[in-house]
Amino acid sequence: MKRIKLFENFDENMIIKVGIDIDGTINNMVDAYNELYQKYFPNNKVYKADIWDWYQQMEYDGENPKEWFESHKAEVFETCKPYPGAVNTISKIYDYVKSQGYDLYIVTNQPTPEAKVAAQIWLDENGFQYDKVFFAEQSAGKWKYADIMIDDGIKVLNGKPDDKVSIKVSHPWNDKCHSDFLIHNITELTVDLIKEAIEKFIEKN
Repeated sequence: MKRIKLFENFDENMIIKVGIDIDGTINNMVDAYNELYQKYFPNNKVYKADIWDWYQQMEYDGENPKEWFESHKAEVFETCKPYPGAVNTISKIYDYVKSQGYDLYIVTNQPTPEAKVAAQIWLDENGFQYDKVFFAEQSAGKWKYADIMIDDGIKVLNGKPDDKVSIKVSHPWNDKCHSDFLIHNITELTVDLIKEAIEKFIEKN
């Protein structure tokens, strides 16, 4: 009876939108970026990503770190690898989400038109399944496209609206961020966890 009461006001025709981030969630962007950095600056020190803007600690021989990062972001996808098990995991989640009549979106923030194109190509070349890719202008703006968001970004996690659900992919830079659910890597994103997230979203709405 409690379960019936819980769902009685929910619009069964509503399409729940599950969003999945790219960088740091389904791929190892940090290692790929550091590899790219060493290619351009072989004599400079590379830093581990223990904070969100780790790349800004590094020396760019007088160039602005943020501008350099953004202008070279598209190149990262040339060597970036999916995390082990990521493609298979997302395929299982996609199949389940579609079986429920919902949508699975890739929701990402890429800084340049070239990076947007590179991200799309990377997804397709690696065989990821999804309904559509959305490019948010700002990280926190990802919630415009998703009801349930799987992400590692600080601004995404901290900017979650009360009526939505977050699944945090744990990294050193986001250990203080609150989330509805937590996974340590993408392979921990199971169908059962998505079911729980959907139920929590329905509770909130």
